[in-house]
Amino acid sequence: GRAWGSEVDFDLSAFHAVVGALKKGLRQLTEASLANVLLRDISLVRLVPPGVMKPVGDEGSSMSGSYMFPSFCPPRACMGIVMKYFLHFEPTDPQNPTGQFEHHARMHFPCCVDPVGDLRVSLD
Repeated sequence: GRAWGSEVDFDLSAFHAVVGALKKGLRQLTEASLANVLLRDISLVRLVPPGVMKPVGDEGSSMSGSYMFPSFCPPRACMGIVMKYFLHFEPTDPQNPTGQFEHHARMHFPCCVDPVGDLRVSLD
C-alpha cells in the first residue's frame, strides 16, 4: 500500500481521540459492571452467552476464541476523511452529482479501492 499523501485534518484527529477515549471508558465501565454483578453471584455467569464480548473481526483471524469481556475496536479515520470530503463536495454538474462525486473521490483517494462503496458500508 501507499502511505497517506495528503494533509492531516486535526479536527478529525481530535474527534477520533475523543471517540477512542469514550470507547475505552465504555469498555472499562462495562467490565466493571459485569465484574460487580458476577462477584455478587458467580452463578450468573451461565447467563452470559459465550463469545458475546468477542471483538469484531474476520473469522479465522487472530481474534478468534471465547471472550468474557467486551472489546471495543478503535475507529479508523479513513471513512471520516472520506465523509468529510463528501460533506464538503460541491458538484459542478447538477445532472449527475453521484457519478461526479464517485469520479472525484477516486481521484482524491487513489489508495481506496472503492471509496464510495466503503462509505456506504460505513453508514450501515
